Amino acid sequence: MIKQIIPIATIVTFVTMAYMTHPDRSCASEIKVPELPGVTLSITLNKDVLTVGSTTTVLHAEIKNISTNELYVVELPPDQAFTVMLTNSSGKAYQLTRNLIKLTRPPTSKRISLKSGETRTWPILLFIGRNIEVGEYTMYASRYFAVKNMGFKVVSNSLKVQVKGLGREGVKP
Repeated sequence: MIKQIIPIATIVTFVTMAYMTHPDRSCASEIKVPELPGVTLSITLNKDVLTVGSTTTVLHAEIKNISTNELYVVELPPDQAFTVMLTNSSGKAYQLTRNLIKLTRPPTSKRISLKSGETRTWPILLFIGRNIEVGEYTMYASRYFAVKNMGFKVVSNSLKVQVKGLGREGVKP
């Protein structure tokens, strides 16, 4: 039982630290979370134009473990497990997924194992908030995981996307 809880506690600790050091939050020091060679996160969208106010955009995230280690992720809904960000050329950033820190109870001890050579894909429903400015953006995702009771972070490839507004009558242009 303790062996199952330690990786979960490690991931929750790193996620909490990452939340507190997010650029939109004030924090005096930044805590770096290491990346593990051989673990990749790839994201794909079926379109490169997003509409403000849309709740039907699905991002596909795939984690591939080509390291020699077995890794574990906490079993959570994808929109809580992954952080998906939009960033424009001036550095303004928007988070398109919910924060783990807002969970009302800690995650259960359920975890998902990815053995060496395994791949797993998750669909992530994104909400393109009305506060997001129209323009060109770079999208990326990240997720935390544990290997041998140590926490790591994997960051995806970047996608170029365009955010458009609604037309005058609320109809998509």
